[in-house]
Amino acid sequence: MAKNNNTCCLVFTKTPELGKTKTRLIPALGINGAYNVHVKLLKYTLKLTTEINNIDFFLHYTSKKNNQWLLSLASKHNLLTQVQTGKDLGKRMFNAAKTSLTQYSHCIIIGIDCPELSIHYIEQANKHLSTGYDAVIGPAYDGGYVLIGINKANKDIFNNIEWGSDSVFNSTIEIFKRLNLQFKTLATLHDVDKKEDLQYFNLI
Repeated sequence: MAKNNNTCCLVFTKTPELGKTKTRLIPALGINGAYNVHVKLLKYTLKLTTEINNIDFFLHYTSKKNNQWLLSLASKHNLLTQVQTGKDLGKRMFNAAKTSLTQYSHCIIIGIDCPELSIHYIEQANKHLSTGYDAVIGPAYDGGYVLIGINKANKDIFNNIEWGSDSVFNSTIEIFKRLNLQFKTLATLHDVDKKEDLQYFNLI
């Protein structure tokens, strides 16, 4: 990792592949349409990273195969890349955060599904982590979260979560409380996962 700041932000994404990403949108948009939504969201999120100077950004992707376009896009935005490791999303996020926090004081993780994500939102998270909070979380209207930030890698934060369900945010909050973490909750934003969410996708 090339360290320039005290905070890193890890952008988590699936490697874009036809028929394998945004699968819940395929019935409405077809394979190509769902793929294009993923690509546009990815480009939107990576563009945000070029406009924030006090955070180091890294792209974490899922597959070593069919990733030439993704690596080229990351290079265009001056992002270092890393393949995600772990059996489920929680383990992959924990592994990435644990590695990052050996060099950084604060680690933020975001996905690429949120067209309402903004520079200000990410900078808010960084501010809270830099001013005494142990954790920060940005809830999604579907019950998940669009951002999580921590100062220490604790696997309990990512364990026993039913990923993809509408209980992810609430379960994580309960874990924060059980661990006696001082945390801050950001504004609730929309993810784009289903046909009904496309109205928010059209904003970008």
